[in-house]
Amino acid sequence: MSPPPPPPREELRSARDERRRFDRLRIDLETRLRVLGPDGQGQGEAIGGVIKNLGPEGAFLLVSPPGTVEAAPDRALALEMCFELGDGRDPVRALAEVRWERQTEGGRGLGVQFTRLSDFEKQAIYYFCLRKYAEARGLI
Repeated sequence: MSPPPPPPREELRSARDERRRFDRLRIDLETRLRVLGPDGQGQGEAIGGVIKNLGPEGAFLLVSPPGTVEAAPDRALALEMCFELGDGRDPVRALAEVRWERQTEGGRGLGVQFTRLSDFEKQAIYYFCLRKYAEARGLI
């Protein structure tokens, strides 16, 4: 049996950065975020966001309202994230660090790398992305 064809560019975002090991699936998933303080505890109320692309090691998301996620100038912005993959399982709970940010037409965009994610949740994200890709290509 031959290997599956490479993922199409319009469905999976290619890694522009050599450090990224996995392609990301373009998706719209709601997430809840909380900024973590220096003590690792959540600060303030959870805010809403939308994951625009997702992979087992990170995501790109839009936050709303844009000014609600702020970091101290002397440290990286750490987030606690919670989102559902729509497969009926418990929500994915991850800690993430903001690696970069930019303004987009849809608001403030954050590129995050997961810093704490169980192996089970990492595999769940990986298989979720594979399943969505296969569905889009008519393979399942």
